[in-house]
Amino acid sequence: MKKGYPLTYVTSTACKVMAINRPSSADGRIIEEVINAKKSLDIYKVDKFLFYSPDAVGRKLILKYPDEFKKVRKFTPIEVKIQSVYPPKTPVCYATMLTGTLPEVHGIKVYEKKTINTLSLFDSLVRYRMGTQVASIAVKDSSMDILFRNRHIQYFTEIYDKEVNDRAIELIKNKQFEFIFVYNQEYDDSLHRTGITSPESINAMKNHINNFTTLVQQCEKSWKEFNRAYLFAPDHGAHDFKDTRTGTHGDNIPADMDLIHFWGIYKGREK
Repeated sequence: MKKGYPLTYVTSTACKVMAINRPSSADGRIIEEVINAKKSLDIYKVDKFLFYSPDAVGRKLILKYPDEFKKVRKFTPIEVKIQSVYPPKTPVCYATMLTGTLPEVHGIKVYEKKTINTLSLFDSLVRYRMGTQVASIAVKDSSMDILFRNRHIQYFTEIYDKEVNDRAIELIKNKQFEFIFVYNQEYDDSLHRTGITSPESINAMKNHINNFTTLVQQCEKSWKEFNRAYLFAPDHGAHDFKDTRTGTHGDNIPADMDLIHFWGIYKGREK
């Protein structure tokens, strides 16, 4: 599969990892490498799931800075190529990634921030794992702060990435939540201002890597007795305008559409 698994596979794969039914409208196909890794550990389901999503960190960027992403691979060694959805705009991509459906089903076809009613990964968690504590942590007024409202989960709206990650650390430590979605946006914000590989943007990329590894390290302390999964899952990539020093995304080109997702699955250790 040259271009990678479609972004629609993510929801059903995550549901399979957590041993719950996928949303009825979701693409039922799965990422085989991930499910095979779970089987190899003799795990029926994971009890804790950290889903970390840094906006706009595409495959092109990951391949350009392989040494930086060694930190990500350390904890999430299952590396899979993913093909984003067109148009590769943030709300379109998150609606697809978390419902397992294409834009003509979930209804987000352009850049617009609105709450959607299509059944999602969050809905499956609430329906099929009764009593599951689910958290979505995002920057105020971001796409991920708006798209999946009105579910029976807990929403944490924060000022910016630092506060998002601080909140995630708090939730990981208290062990209450079984599924934590963490959205970070600094790299996407920076690339639009200064280009995809400006010093500012590369620093933002490094911050995402460090944020993820810090969260996973805390999970390894607080969740060590649980079967657990970690996912580093960007939504789309980006490219620079030809005549300016700013970046953008939204075209059907490899720089915008090609992704790499990183998965890690671990078996709980005896207390």
